[in-house]
Amino acid sequence: MRKVLLGALALSATVLGANAYAGNNVEFTIHNSSSYIISAFQTNDGDGWSNNWLGGDQVDAGEKADLKFVADGPCDIQLRVSWRTTDGGQQVGEPWDINICDAKDVFFDGKKVTYK
Repeated sequence: MRKVLLGALALSATVLGANAYAGNNVEFTIHNSSSYIISAFQTNDGDGWSNNWLGGDQVDAGEKADLKFVADGPCDIQLRVSWRTTDGGQQVGEPWDINICDAKDVFFDGKKVTYK
């Protein structure tokens, strides 16, 4: 298992609503249950896509990584996963809605992202 510590990810406070997260630590684990290598994990709070949370790391098939960051903005955001294809290319997945405040485990199965 990899541990990825992210210093500060500011989820914009401009999209505040009843479901806002104000400067608190958020931790969850991304589980790669696909046969692909996850090369990027990005979020969008309404102001555009973040940088790759994994930096230069990746999450191999069957592996998981712990993500930790400071959130300051809405709980309801979108995320997307990118992965390496079997021919060496790169595939960017469709955006999925997630409540970052409730997510403890995020799962990628090669087709979709789910969380609990």
